[in-house]
Amino acid sequence: MNIKDSIGLRIKTERERQQMSREVLCLDGAELTVRQLIRIEKGESLPSLDRLSYIAKRLGKSMTELLDQDNITIPDEYYEMKNRLIKFPTYRNPDRIKSKLTLIEEVYEKFFDILPEEELLTLDILENILSFTSWEESPKVEEIYEDLFEQVKKKRKFSTNDLLVIDYYFFHLYGRKQYDKKLFERIVKRVLNQEIWTDDVYNIVLFNDLMAIAALKIFHKSFSDFLTVIDKALAVIEKSQLYSYKPSVFVLKAKYELLHKENKKEAAENYDKAIMFASVLEDSVLEESIKAGKLADGL
Repeated sequence: MNIKDSIGLRIKTERERQQMSREVLCLDGAELTVRQLIRIEKGESLPSLDRLSYIAKRLGKSMTELLDQDNITIPDEYYEMKNRLIKFPTYRNPDRIKSKLTLIEEVYEKFFDILPEEELLTLDILENILSFTSWEESPKVEEIYEDLFEQVKKKRKFSTNDLLVIDYYFFHLYGRKQYDKKLFERIVKRVLNQEIWTDDVYNIVLFNDLMAIAALKIFHKSFSDFLTVIDKALAVIEKSQLYSYKPSVFVLKAKYELLHKENKKEAAENYDKAIMFASVLEDSVLEESIKAGKLADGL
């Protein structure tokens, strides 16, 4: 019996011994949904330490009792590889995307059997965003995402994984004319209210969410709070000293000036700032990409 099966069986056995239904154990689903508990009990997914702590508390047991001799601590090497996936931008460059996808495959091979489902989901999110794909052919993964997104919608303070789930929600909105505008604006306000941490990985994911918001506002020609989003992104850059991300901000400001303000002079100046920063960073791929974008916008 593998670790997922053994932990799931212990939880199910204790829950049934206490004649506690899954609905009673999960309460409002903010910490654990019924579907998440079913997957854990069936040995389909491994609970995170936070989820196991919640289950143990609801059952009146210690985590040690539910774990027995099993260990669900995630190795530091996994977090190091995950951080590499998050930290280095691709700017949609095919070679950089390919390198990241190869790294994701390596992470899967090393850690698939010992990762809780929310960590596996974040890897799927990173892979799907890089590949510009979705989970239409994988209803189980979509179900896991839906459960996590429902929990994220109830939160006001987001973790790194929460921000990745939100990033995939934004990814789903690209190209869509019809969407829940109230939900979008509610999530935007909560993202804007997040504190900037000392953790670079968290700040990078927060920055990516802010850039996704700005890009969606441009796509939908809905510019309310646009400059507030840009100011927050710049604050993340300054506090974390993530200056390599600055060109992306200037590109979005250029599009704002062009499409909303109809000011070609300001738009061109922002493009030039982005090109200058890319040149200083000695990133020729990024520099050429920005120049192509400027040309495509007729500047």
